[in-house]
Amino acid sequence: MHRGLRLFLIRHAESSANQTPHTISGQSNHVTLTPRGMTQATALGAHLGHNRMRFDHVWTSPAVRTMTTSSLCLEAMNKAGGPCHLASLHGEDPRLLEIDMGDWVGKARTEVYSEDVLERIKQDPWRFSPPGGESQQQVEERMMSFVQDKVLPLASDPLAPGAPGQQPDPVHVAIFGHGFAIKCFMRHILESSAVHTWKIAINNTSVTELRWTMAHGWHLERLNDTAHLQQHTSELYKQS
Repeated sequence: MHRGLRLFLIRHAESSANQTPHTISGQSNHVTLTPRGMTQATALGAHLGHNRMRFDHVWTSPAVRTMTTSSLCLEAMNKAGGPCHLASLHGEDPRLLEIDMGDWVGKARTEVYSEDVLERIKQDPWRFSPPGGESQQQVEERMMSFVQDKVLPLASDPLAPGAPGQQPDPVHVAIFGHGFAIKCFMRHILESSAVHTWKIAINNTSVTELRWTMAHGWHLERLNDTAHLQQHTSELYKQS
């Protein structure tokens, strides 16, 4: 019998780059969280802790904004839920980084996305890449490589037989990553067209949860869950 997996894909909190959406930021691994972003990350951790969530393993991309989000979230999660909710592993992996936009980083979207460029993207959205940057295909492949190398082995190892009829507790894994990288991963899981990748909403500090079992593979449980932000806003309103 195998444990199975609950995988939580968490986008980083609001960063300074998110405040200038008209500018292409790509990886921009140095950018930091805004004050609102820090509040978002803490609200997520408190929400998870109050709901007795646990993470057995946690990974983040090496970007400052994801590492800060994970640290603030886990700290708040621990305070709200107790020491048993702290992860046993906290590592970084460059395969979890955001899409590399190459020579387009720092440029205005209106300057880059000409009619000619948009037509080229339309012709082959999966393989198109900006000069010096990455395609959807490349991002998807490195995300899947990470999950296959680091995550699935945790859920695939056979367990000793338990009590009759008792199901083993699945391993809980959290990945703190980036919006478009998560979208590329989801495109693979859902086996959808690359045209639809941009149509998947992944908001700051949203939680996307998937289950994996040896018998049935991947199943999507929830997508772009931001209930913690709604709850935090409601609590602030009550205090005002």
